[in-house]
Amino acid sequence: MAAPAIERLFIATQPTERWAAWVRDGRVVEFHPDSERCETSAGDIHVGRIVTVDRRLDGAFVDIGEAESGFLPLTETAEPPVEGASMIVQIARERRGKKGPRLSGRPTLASARLIFSPTRPGVTVSDRITDAAERRRLDDLTNALSETGEGWIVRTAATHAEPEILRREAGRLRAAWRDICARKQAKSSPSCVHREPAIDRRLLRDHAGRFAEVIFDRRGPAQAARDWCEDLHLDIGARIVSRPPSDWALPPIDILGQIDDALDAAVDLPSGGVVRFDPTATLTVVDVDSGRATGYAGDLGAEKVFLQTNLEATDVIADQLRLRNIGGIVVIDFIDLRDQAARRRVVDRLRAAVAADSAPCWVGEMSRLGLVEMTRRRRGRTLGALLTAPCKICDATGRVRRTGDDGED
Repeated sequence: MAAPAIERLFIATQPTERWAAWVRDGRVVEFHPDSERCETSAGDIHVGRIVTVDRRLDGAFVDIGEAESGFLPLTETAEPPVEGASMIVQIARERRGKKGPRLSGRPTLASARLIFSPTRPGVTVSDRITDAAERRRLDDLTNALSETGEGWIVRTAATHAEPEILRREAGRLRAAWRDICARKQAKSSPSCVHREPAIDRRLLRDHAGRFAEVIFDRRGPAQAARDWCEDLHLDIGARIVSRPPSDWALPPIDILGQIDDALDAAVDLPSGGVVRFDPTATLTVVDVDSGRATGYAGDLGAEKVFLQTNLEATDVIADQLRLRNIGGIVVIDFIDLRDQAARRRVVDRLRAAVAADSAPCWVGEMSRLGLVEMTRRRRGRTLGALLTAPCKICDATGRVRRTGDDGED
């Protein structure tokens, strides 16, 4: 059995560089820039003004103070929107291109172990909690602390949590919702009444249990993160450390080098093959090319080389979809294999590879032409969209600046 992967979170907090990199066995699997231009808005809650209700689109357009109005599906509202009225809405998906953000009229608030839905009653326990007795315990506890009309999602991190910790988290989320409602009365629309925490806090809140170590480049931010986690009863304080970047297991220059490579369309495989990523307006096409691999076939035969290249490609594809933050429909054109068992091996390997992704993925079967359709839930803008225009960690061309330990070029 293979040793479990070691996952670390590296966080740069210098004025010239502010980012978080999720590293798995030396490979960057997620990269989150933290600057004004790269700021994400998904999860933020606004008091918006209903501009238009369009029955043909079964939705409404809502002014939330951005350049484009957000779109609110009528299925995502607790009550019918009225043109000109104010309404609390949450950004469910950030704007893409000229399209405004997608909104929800049923906001949720997240903590480490619970997600609070003040307008959608009921209790749901995460499917990742598989122990039947623990699921019943958490379901009973959460139903007991629920008030009329409330809804809760019990997150995986709630496994074996003490009842008092869940009660405290529920109380905090209720208090945050009351504050949002009070701000709605006090502020004119459009206005933002709740923002998600900074990226390092979000990653610790949502994924603390996955990190063997969380490394900051400065003592002050590391201590602030420890205090924040202690306040949330997250048992990760001892794993939060501060080290100068020169002592990092993966230096910043190597992290940013991997990010720079992820802006290229092609990725080379060890076998000599190539994986190419081609995003379009409606889907992303991924092409697996044997490249130089066929030249090394020798006695193995082309079929075995093609299989090996496809298997190598599955790991690269899973890593790159996550790193590039590609969402929606993805069509992968693998090298054609005649053997049905070999095709199944490739699909099984791809499913296993995407299982580590923090975003939900679905993988279909391989067609006779070697095509595999899959989906990955959209989560904000792609890495390319974030980094192909100048920002604090990019140079004038939009490429990532590979800085030294002192933050200077």
